[in-house]
This record gives sequence, C-alpha cells and structure tokens, in this order.
Amino acid sequence: MKFFSFFLLSFHTIIALAKKRGKPVKVFILAGEANVEGYASLSHLHDLVTGQHTLNVTETRLDGPGRYQHLRDGYGQWSTRDDVFVTYEHERHSGWKYGPLDVTHWGAAPNVFGPEVEFGHVMGNAYVEPVILVKAAWGKRSLAKDFRPPSATGETGFQWYRMQTGIANTFAQIANILGEEYKHADIDIGGIVWWHGYTDLWNQANAAEYESNLEHFVRDLRSTLHRPLLPIVIAELGGSGANASRREIRMRDAQQRVANLAEWNYTTSYVRTASFAVPSKPFLDINTHYYGRADTMIAIGSALATEMLRLNHLGPPEFRKSQLESDLSTFGGFLQTFFTTCIAVVAAVLIVLYSLYKNGHISRGKVMRLRNSFHCRKRDNGTVFANGPIRETTMA
Repeated sequence: MKFFSFFLLSFHTIIALAKKRGKPVKVFILAGEANVEGYASLSHLHDLVTGQHTLNVTETRLDGPGRYQHLRDGYGQWSTRDDVFVTYEHERHSGWKYGPLDVTHWGAAPNVFGPEVEFGHVMGNAYVEPVILVKAAWGKRSLAKDFRPPSATGETGFQWYRMQTGIANTFAQIANILGEEYKHADIDIGGIVWWHGYTDLWNQANAAEYESNLEHFVRDLRSTLHRPLLPIVIAELGGSGANASRREIRMRDAQQRVANLAEWNYTTSYVRTASFAVPSKPFLDINTHYYGRADTMIAIGSALATEMLRLNHLGPPEFRKSQLESDLSTFGGFLQTFFTTCIAVVAAVLIVLYSLYKNGHISRGKVMRLRNSFHCRKRDNGTVFANGPIRETTMA
C-alpha cells in the first residue's frame, strides 16, 4: 500500500506540472506625488486634439498631425480602452476604485489627467494581455516620512503601506476588474514608475537623506514584491526645466545616482523630464508643475512607457544576461522536478513489480522471458546491439 500511495503521489505531481497557467495579466505601478496624481489640463488636451487653441497656447512639445487622435473615438468623444485598466484610491474616504483607462477619471480632479493616460496607451499597444495600472500617488507626501520604506531607520510611512494595499486590492479584485475568466490569472508585475521629490526638496533634512531613502525604497519594493529584478523607472524632478535651482539640481543628481547603481544591474533607469517643460510664455498655469500642459504630460507618459518597455525587453547585454540566468534557473528547476518525478515513477513501478514477484503474482519464468526480450547480443565484431529477443539459429 505504501508503494501504491507513493506511485499515486508521483503521478499527481506530473499532472500538476502539466496544468495550464492562468490567463496572463500585466501590472504596472505608478507611484509618487502631485505629478503622478496628474494636473495636466483637459482643456489644453481638447485644444490639441481639435486644433482650436482656445487657450492661446500654440507651441507644443509633440508635433505632427494626428498625434493626439488616439485619445478620442470616432464620435468625437474621449476614447476608453477596453484592454487597459486603472486602480486607484485617490482620497482615503472616497474609496478604492477601478475601471477602464480614459482621460477623465484618473487625474487629481475631473478636469485634469496624469501620466497614466499615455503610459497606458503605449503599454496597451505593446502587450497582447490586459494591462492594469496601479496608481499610488498623493500630493505633498514625502519619502522621508510618508513613503518611508521599512528598511530605512525610523517609522515606516503610511503611504508605503497604502501603496502595498493598493497592489494587494488589485490582485484580490482581478476577477471583478477583468472578468471571471481571470479569477486565476497569471499576474506579472512589469515594473514601477517613481516620479517624486518636490515635497522632500524644500525640507533640508529630508533632501539630505533622499538618496539613501530612495535606495532603501527600491530594495524594499523588490523584496516585498519578491521580484529582485523588477524594472523600476525613476522620473527626473524636472518641473523647472533648464532653469532649475542648485537645490533641484542636487536632487536630480541624487535620483540619477540611485538609478545608476551598479548593484541594480541595469534594471533601474532614469528618465529626464526637464526637456519637456515649456519655459516660454504664455504659461498655461504658472502655479502647476510643468505649467499644467497636456502636451508635456503626454510626452512624459510616453517617455516613461518607452523606457519601461526597454527594461522589460530591450535592456543592455548585462540586463539580458541576468534575465537569461533567471529564466535558465527557472527552467532548470522545472527539469530537476521533472526528472526527479520520472525517476520516482520508474522506481515505484519497479518496486511494485518486485513486490508482485516476491508474493508469487509473477512467476520466475515470466521474469526471465521479460529479461530476455530486452537482452543485447554481440556480433562477431564485438559491437553490442539491442535488437530485441535473442533468436537461435542453426549453424551450417
């Protein structure tokens, strides 16, 4: 009975290995403060789409006819993607929400939008599987306190836990977001965008430890999500464009040093955003980051998505080597399990046969005939052939 149970266990192991994986889903996390919340003007985007320029803002950072036409449908309304979704708890008491990507529901207010719009369109066009964007963005929240990671000294920040809760909610509600057929989805976190820094910038103590805190933040994200090679894109603190103060330049340098740390092995990248700021007048909104321009936000969203795709698919040789080693390790683990299972099954069969033989269920004659049927014979040249059962021949 022990042998039979062992045989069944081995058989079920093989069946488990052969089971199909769930439907694939790609998840990206957009984290930070006001820039990720999104304050780009929807009215300005309307002007760009229609070409009306009612706001007297004519210069754009993304030229070319039809550049923004994918943002509206054939009826002249704002388009909605059916393959890209967003989850977000913007305000603590407004509730966690989810739904398809559009330009009106996911910004800091109904009349503004964030990087999720173009980021989502680029990712939706790049992947066959559904894409979910988890927004974890709240204005005026520092890395030194609010997003403070667990491995940094001091108390872990509330926004850190809030971000993890948003990710967990997304995973738990995957069937409600995408449909019941995705209840057992194979979810892959494709990467995290971190666009943050202004709140820490204006506090000398916070700014001084920003680089160290950001290193801890990257490590803790990968550790918490069990993805040591998780792609992370750090967006530049570039709202002042080329006219940045020395304080802002120091913050940018700190961000870039963290992104370029050798230990990340090309899995973390730094995207410059200052070049997308439009310094010339008339300003759309002097009191908003990047002046509230829709073209700037679309350009930055596209740049972040393009870099994220590069980290996922087109990284430098060192990154591809790390990915290959990871894939080979996974495949090697599968082969080890497979061959171990095969050996266990063969051993179980032999043990069962031996048990049957010992108990008299198989005669010695049957065993000898079984052995002879696979016997090897030699020819005159000494070469061994496995030609089936030995046949007696009469010598002339």
